[in-house]
Amino acid sequence: MKRFTLRLILLLVLCSVLVSHPRINMAKASGTIYIRADGLVDPPTAPIRRDGDTYAFIDNVHESIVVARSNIVIDGVGYAVEGDGGPESGSGFSLYNISNVIIKNTNIKGFTFGFHLELASNNTISGNNITANNLDGIRLYHSSNNAISGNNITKNNFDGIYLGSSSNNAISGNNITKNGYGVRIIDFSNYNAVSGNNITANNLVGIYLGSSSNNAISGNNITANNLDGIRLYHSSNNAVSGNNITKNGYGIRVFYSSSNILTGNCMADNDCNFGIGDGLTLSDFANDVDVSNTVDGNPVYYWINRQDVAVPFDAGYVALVNCTRITIKNLNLTNNVQGLLLASTINSTIVENSVTDSCCGIYLYESSNNRFYHNNVIGNIQQVYVKTSGYANFWDDGYPSGGNYWSDYKDRYPDAAEIDQSGIWNTQYFIDPDNVDNYPLTSPQSDTTPPTLSILSPENKTYAASDVPLNFTLSEPTSWIGYSLDGQANVTVGGNTTLSGLSDGSHTLTVYAKDMAGNAGTSERVCFSIDTQEAEPFPAWIVVAIVATTGVGVALLVYFVKVKKTTGKVK
Repeated sequence: MKRFTLRLILLLVLCSVLVSHPRINMAKASGTIYIRADGLVDPPTAPIRRDGDTYAFIDNVHESIVVARSNIVIDGVGYAVEGDGGPESGSGFSLYNISNVIIKNTNIKGFTFGFHLELASNNTISGNNITANNLDGIRLYHSSNNAISGNNITKNNFDGIYLGSSSNNAISGNNITKNGYGVRIIDFSNYNAVSGNNITANNLVGIYLGSSSNNAISGNNITANNLDGIRLYHSSNNAVSGNNITKNGYGIRVFYSSSNILTGNCMADNDCNFGIGDGLTLSDFANDVDVSNTVDGNPVYYWINRQDVAVPFDAGYVALVNCTRITIKNLNLTNNVQGLLLASTINSTIVENSVTDSCCGIYLYESSNNRFYHNNVIGNIQQVYVKTSGYANFWDDGYPSGGNYWSDYKDRYPDAAEIDQSGIWNTQYFIDPDNVDNYPLTSPQSDTTPPTLSILSPENKTYAASDVPLNFTLSEPTSWIGYSLDGQANVTVGGNTTLSGLSDGSHTLTVYAKDMAGNAGTSERVCFSIDTQEAEPFPAWIVVAIVATTGVGVALLVYFVKVKKTTGKVK
């Protein structure tokens, strides 16, 4: 949370101009260089030499370049295109209604836009250094099927790359750092692909999608951006996959967006790793987010239309959308946009969890009749947010069992007192009129309950093999698991395994575990036997002898039949 104050200041300063750019006419600086439609370079003294359809620099350029010819290659050969850095310094390169142009190997700085493409298609911008421009490094407006690859795009004041009303473009393999936004795709820009880029240390958002759909964001490294790694805003049907998102303000946030597919994204060490920024309708929460997405190494459980199941103990983030009778127990949910999100979810039980250090601890949208008790809700910027009023939930288990521990309780109720050394405060914790913890706890709920273990295999029976699976279930996360075979020393295991090389005869087995609080649990002892003689295979030599004897017999029979026929013919 330490970087939030700086980010909020930056946001207030820049948001009014960064929401979207209006159409900006392509400014022409005095002394502008043109590559005319007929192929001529104007003025002819410009340090650009033509060889057929290839234009190569022979020196640095200090003017804007307007490209009015399609189907050409412009090679900067490492020379610079440098503007004066003023507020109306034009564009390094301007392409209007032009196609099939390749621009490569230039160093561009000090313009309003490094590149400005409008109504331009099938162009390639590759291998350029685009630095310190007043607005965008690369700006595409109503432009399609362009490729932007292998560029270094840094320290541009607004966007590294901006797409407005532009579709079917490919942005790949670029280093995009220290801009306002890294990549900003808005205003119905659809079917674009953003892949394999390094997007680092931008002042606001690494990749921003606004009012755009059917885009693919994949395989990017998105690190240390001050606000979001990836933000989806009023954007649906996008695919976000295989991105590494670390050390940002937020990892991935989704606002007012539906039917996006998120797979294989690794979010780690962000101030808040993952969550829904906000939503207005149930569809805004209906995104396909599977367990291949992780936060700090733990899977995201984003369940839709589930019922009568328990969330696994390794959850890093939990969202329940249109679910019924779900159990959430013994989880540690931390450092997310929400610790726990319930949308249109009813009759579920949330007990003995720690919900900590998130932007919002518990987020409720149109959810009712859920029971929350014995949870530790600690250090969240907002402990509970009820999006929709009029939906009642239960926030305690009655007296003397109690409700939940709230880390901000004494700040809100400084005059509260404990009831008869019961561990319960005498003042309710008020969330809204329909959500009240009547018996808030005076201290965090400690875990004194040992884990429950059940052995599924081996069973109390005789096995005809010396290798037997060891399968068991646990009631909560554990810090250690081991087993003892025949009273011998414990063997540590990470989970289900196989007992190998067991000798014939009787055996006993017990499984042990310690939970995260150090409580030790023990399974029931299982007695089983191994008898490999019982199923000893038929000796191989006997099988070979039978086959050989049968073969000889058949051969003799065939021989005698032939002899008999031959003898008959002789007579």
